[in-house]
Amino acid sequence: GGDGAYIFIDKDNEYIVTSYVYNNYFYLDYNTGVFKYTIAENDDDGDFINPAALDSDNNILYTSGNNKIYRYTLNATSATSSTMTNSLLTASPTAFKTSTFTTTTLFVGTENGKLLKLTNANIAGSIGGTVWADITGDMFYGSISCIELGETENDIMVTFHNYGITSVYYTQDGGNTWQNKEGNLPDLPVKAILMNPLNSNEVIIGTDLGVWGTSNFNDASPTWFQSQNGMKDVQVTSFDIRKSDNTVLASTYGRGMFTAKFTVDNYNDDDDNDTIINGLDLCANTPAGEIVDANGCSESQIDDDNDGIMNNLDVCPNTPVGDVVDGSGCSIFSLPSNNFSIETISETCSNSNNGQVIIQTVESHSYVTTINGTVYNFTEDLTVDNLVPGIYNFCITVSGETYEQCFVIEVKEGTTISGKSSVTSGKATVEIEEGTAPFTIYVNGKETFETNSPIFNIDVKPGDMVEVKTAVTCEGIYSKTIELLDAIVAYPNPTRGNVEIILPILKEEVTIELYNIHSQLISKNVYSIVYGKVQLDLTTIPSGVYVARVMLDKPLSIKIIKQ
Repeated sequence: GGDGAYIFIDKDNEYIVTSYVYNNYFYLDYNTGVFKYTIAENDDDGDFINPAALDSDNNILYTSGNNKIYRYTLNATSATSSTMTNSLLTASPTAFKTSTFTTTTLFVGTENGKLLKLTNANIAGSIGGTVWADITGDMFYGSISCIELGETENDIMVTFHNYGITSVYYTQDGGNTWQNKEGNLPDLPVKAILMNPLNSNEVIIGTDLGVWGTSNFNDASPTWFQSQNGMKDVQVTSFDIRKSDNTVLASTYGRGMFTAKFTVDNYNDDDDNDTIINGLDLCANTPAGEIVDANGCSESQIDDDNDGIMNNLDVCPNTPVGDVVDGSGCSIFSLPSNNFSIETISETCSNSNNGQVIIQTVESHSYVTTINGTVYNFTEDLTVDNLVPGIYNFCITVSGETYEQCFVIEVKEGTTISGKSSVTSGKATVEIEEGTAPFTIYVNGKETFETNSPIFNIDVKPGDMVEVKTAVTCEGIYSKTIELLDAIVAYPNPTRGNVEIILPILKEEVTIELYNIHSQLISKNVYSIVYGKVQLDLTTIPSGVYVARVMLDKPLSIKIIKQ
C-alpha cells in the first residue's frame, strides 16, 4: 500500500520477511520470491504500520504489541511464537535494534520515551533467559523513532519524532550518560539516524524535510545541514547500509528510495599503507607490516568472538557469548551477579539461639562454605539453623574453580515484649514498643480483642488488670494494673441488681454490712476481693436507698440506690 511497511532480507540470502498492517508477517523464499508460510496473522494488536526487527543471526523476528513484544523464531517451514513482557515495558514498542556486536542483544524504544536493553533476548525463561535493563536518558521525552549503534555497542544513538522536544541523543557509555545532539537542527520530527562507519564524526538523520547531516557530531553542539543529494523535502522513514561499499539506502514516504555513499577524505588514498584504500578501509591506522583482510583489518584489530581480546592475542577463539575471559581470551569461571540470595532469620525469642541463614542459588554447582566453624557442602540451596545472635562473615567457593564470594550477615537477638501505657477518663492507652503482632488484649484475665496495631485503647476501671500477649508466646506478657482510687466506688449506681464495689485495698476478702434507710441491718457477709473489686447481689431486696458499710481498718460507707 501507499504507506509502505517493514521488509527484511536474511543476511545469508535464504529468506525474505514481508509485512502487512498490524501483526501480519510472511516468509518468502529469497531466490524465487515464492510465499512459503504465514509467520503471524493478527489484526487485533500492533500499530497500523507495525515496528519490527529481524535478528538474522538467530533467525528471530521481533514485532510490537500492546505493552509487549512478539518473538517469532523462523524455521524453514513454520515459525514458533512467544510473548515477551516485563515490568519495565510500560508502553508499546516503537523502535527496535538488534545489536551488530552481540548477536543476542536487542534494544527497544517505546512510545513513552523509554529505552530498554535486552540481553539474551533470544532465550525464553526467567533463569538464564532474557535480562531487561532500563537505559533511558533523564531528558528523554516523546516517542522513540529510531535506535542505531556506532563504533561499539556502547555507542548508541536515539531519535524522537515529535515537535517541541530534543530529537537526537547519543551515549558513549552504554546509556549511563546521554548527550543532547540537537545542535542547530530545526524543530522537526526525526525518523532515522545513521553514523558513517568510516568517520564517527559524520552522522545523517532522516526527517520530515529529507536528509540532514553533520560533520562534527562529536562536538557538544553539532552543526546540521540539509544533505539531499538530489532528494526533495520528503519524509525519510529509514536508513540501511551495505557495508561492503558503504552505500546508504534511504526510504521515503511516497517518493520511493534513494541511495548515496559514505566516504572519507582522500577516499582513494591509503593512509596506513595496508593496500586497502581509505574509502574501503574499515580499520584505519593498521600497524605497519601486519597482514590485513579485504576490509583493511589485521588480526590485532579484529575480535571475532567479541570477548574483548583481539585475535592476535586470543589464545581461545570462539569464546561463548557472555563468558568472562582472562588476558589470553580464555573463559574463566564466573557466576551471575544475582546468583546468591542470602536471607537471615533472627532469633525468635531471647536466648533461644535459633537464628537461621538461608542461601539460595540460581545455578547448580558444588558449593562450599564455612559458617560458625562448620563446613557445608551444597549444590543449590542451604539452610543453617541454631545460630546465636551476632555478626557472621562467610565466603562461598566452588569446588575445582578459583572462585570466591564473601558475605557479612547479622542474626539479631530475639524480642521481649515491652511497652508503655497511660490512663485518662476511664480509657487506658497502650503502646507496644517491642513485640510481634497480632496482639491479644486481656482485661482481668478475659480476652477482650485482638489487633495488629501497636497502639490501642481499652475501657478500664480502677483495679483492672490489663495484659497484652504477642503472636510469639516466648516474647512474654505486658501487664498493667489500673491504680485504685483513694475512696470506695460503687458501680453501677443506681443499680437494678448487681453492683461492684471498688476498694482501695490489696486484700483477699472483706466484710460488708448492708443497711436500709432506717439503719436496719439487712445483711452481713464476707466477700472475696478480685482485682480490687467486690460483687454485691441486690436483686432480692426491694427498691430503695441503702448504705453499704465496708469493714476496713477504718470502716467506710457508701450509699447505693436500688431501682
